[in-house]
Amino acid sequence: FLSEGVRVSSPSVVYRDDCIEAEYEYHTVDVRGAEAVPRTERLTFRTSTAVPKLGVMLVGWGGNNGTTATAGVLANRLALSWATREGVRSADYL
Repeated sequence: FLSEGVRVSSPSVVYRDDCIEAEYEYHTVDVRGAEAVPRTERLTFRTSTAVPKLGVMLVGWGGNNGTTATAGVLANRLALSWATREGVRSADYL
């Protein structure tokens, strides 16, 4: 498709050695009773340009089973815990 990478030429995009930073203005409206107040929020997106050593493309991983399996792996990897009526539970693959 493309033999070389795509570069964005914009004053709101900065290319650094290890990442690409983009400034974005998010425009919205806050409604307070019968008054509409426009609001702008400035966001900065940073994308790492480092290529990982290993990548896996999972095809057909969508749906309930794939989502549940992925969430289980991530919960265990991050050692997540959460409060329930019975007390605090932790991810343990079981």
